[in-house]
Amino acid sequence: MRYVIYILVMLYTLCVGTATAQEDSTDTGKTPVDEFDRVKGLKLKPRLGLGIGTMMFYGDIGRDNAGYHPGTADLGYTLDITNELTSYLDLRLYTVFSTLTVNEMNSDRRLNMQSQVRSGGALVSYNFDHFLPETRGAEPFIGMGFEAFEFLSKTDLYDANGMRYHYWSDGSIRSIAENAGNANEAVMLQRDYVYETDLRELNRDGFGAYPERNFAIPVSAGVQFKVTDRFNARLAATYLFTLTDLVDNVSAQSAGNRQGNARNDRFLFSSVSINYDLNPLQIKKPKINPEFFDDAGNLLAGLDDTDLDGIADVIDECPGTPENAPVDAKGCPLDSDGDGFPDYLDEEPQSAHTYVDAEGVALDDDEIYERYLMWNDSIPWKGSVFSEDYAQVLADASKAKMSYRVRIPRDAVLSQEEINALLAFEDVHTTEDDGDRYFLVGDFDNLPEAVREKLELLESGFAPDVVSGNDDEGYAQVENTEEVEAQVRDKMQAEAAAETPDHVEGLHFRVQVGAFSREVPEQIFAGMNDVIKVKGSDGLIRYMTRSYQSMEAAAERRIELLLLGFDGAFITAYESGDRITLQQAGMQVHDNSKDVLVDSENNSIDPDAVFFRIRLGTFNGDIPTKVLDQMLTFGDVRPRRNPDGSTSFMSEPVKSHREALEMLEHAFELGIDQPQVVGEFNGQFLTEEEARRFKEVGAEQVYFQD
Repeated sequence: MRYVIYILVMLYTLCVGTATAQEDSTDTGKTPVDEFDRVKGLKLKPRLGLGIGTMMFYGDIGRDNAGYHPGTADLGYTLDITNELTSYLDLRLYTVFSTLTVNEMNSDRRLNMQSQVRSGGALVSYNFDHFLPETRGAEPFIGMGFEAFEFLSKTDLYDANGMRYHYWSDGSIRSIAENAGNANEAVMLQRDYVYETDLRELNRDGFGAYPERNFAIPVSAGVQFKVTDRFNARLAATYLFTLTDLVDNVSAQSAGNRQGNARNDRFLFSSVSINYDLNPLQIKKPKINPEFFDDAGNLLAGLDDTDLDGIADVIDECPGTPENAPVDAKGCPLDSDGDGFPDYLDEEPQSAHTYVDAEGVALDDDEIYERYLMWNDSIPWKGSVFSEDYAQVLADASKAKMSYRVRIPRDAVLSQEEINALLAFEDVHTTEDDGDRYFLVGDFDNLPEAVREKLELLESGFAPDVVSGNDDEGYAQVENTEEVEAQVRDKMQAEAAAETPDHVEGLHFRVQVGAFSREVPEQIFAGMNDVIKVKGSDGLIRYMTRSYQSMEAAAERRIELLLLGFDGAFITAYESGDRITLQQAGMQVHDNSKDVLVDSENNSIDPDAVFFRIRLGTFNGDIPTKVLDQMLTFGDVRPRRNPDGSTSFMSEPVKSHREALEMLEHAFELGIDQPQVVGEFNGQFLTEEEARRFKEVGAEQVYFQD
């Protein structure tokens, strides 16, 4: 959607710029009063709108919404900017985030679909200004425009236990098709309304990987109410004619009873919104009587000029200017170099740049750098200008130590080389700030060393920034490091020319717990605070331990992980900022083992350490007598205390999913309400699907000689 937002901003800038240009013609024959009248008519008044509404789908699934009504629609949210082009035309740029859900309940097909829709567009509307009174509290409008949208459509084919829905003629949903030979073994199912299957990837009709981005023509109508001078309320209905018939993955080319019609899919978005008038350009006409001007537009002589600066008091924006101080046409003191000091007070009216001292004199680079260090470092710097009294106070001994670190976004997708470069730093750990996750690299006492680390990571392809703080109080980004970066970069270039680098990493080791194609549930690593997660551009998500200075320490940690059930954990080595082979690191490796430099998918979870259980129920407080009798009849039920204080009753663990389904069937027979299959690894619960995935994929192992 970034390109959609970019297009909207560009369209808005273009339209507003055009309107401004049309109003900005110059006529030297006009008096200043006429000029103020011209500026007053400038149409630059954007209004920011925020709204909520419902989105309804008209397409092949649901048979053009036959038998349904607007109450079945999903919520949608809209954000827009509206600018008045003329008294009767508005330009509206908008974006909409919504969901489309259709479930065929009155059809023999029983198709269903849910699609996440994100869109952005531009719409020009007409408000009937030619026919309405000038003073009005409400005005209708109609509009038309162009929209780009993205749809991600899925369907619900399986229940929470992974069992496929089969719709029978009696209206029930069962686990086996009605015409199957073993239909008598079917069990009743209930839809969970979780749309888990991607319709495009399902490829039922051979449409292939068709685009999930398309365009639409929106046609809108509604009414706008004036609430206050700044706030308007808006009711609108927008019908969108899309240029695709594949939002629901059904068209005239679909097979069998899935076949639809040849019409493209359509949406109806009905919304209510509140608009706020930002009014960024509000130029008021000065209260100057036209008789103060002569025919040429010049002020007449004889008007008062109290501060004797040559500008009459009636138009002087800076009254009280010192006598003989040079002023501009508005009566304000001149500031030739723009450093904030008027020329009559500036000891250096033509400063080289705006970094000046209290007399307006430009500072040289050394002085700027010194002041920067003083206000951004905990070290009490001294200089020829600033004394120690201005330095930052050293942190209280009772507080956590403040330090500098280099921060990298943790959710970034990294190449194999970038992963190796990141893990080659010994001190790497993760942190979270307002929901955003980051890697923190290094631990420095001063800013220049942290800046050096940032520049080295930039050369490795990362997008880092420098932060200061501590683990207890959090970290904040250090701003305005350009001057320090320039000096550190010069020093690094000089070191490179002299071939005397002073920043070299030593030999250290890590243990790769596993590399997975999908993100592993966080509870798998419960209590393992030394594990970090790295996303690779190859699609794999790697879980690595912290660094170890010795091979023996890394080997001990690997053994611990093997005992915990991470059967494919292996050791990696780094030296001087690079990933090296285990043999290069001095480890003796079996000839038939992998000495991994480029990783492949490595599901390190030992399948034998994964179990299944039946969650028979979760309760707060006392258990009903009937439920207790059912538990006793089921046999071998054990309570499990949950973090929220509730208690779950679990069956004994079994190793196969088949055994778990047999126990689930037994629970249903006993009348237990909503029993559920769950997985377990290292005492932590998993979903049934996660446990089955770890059971079905074997682990790869790497063996080393003692």
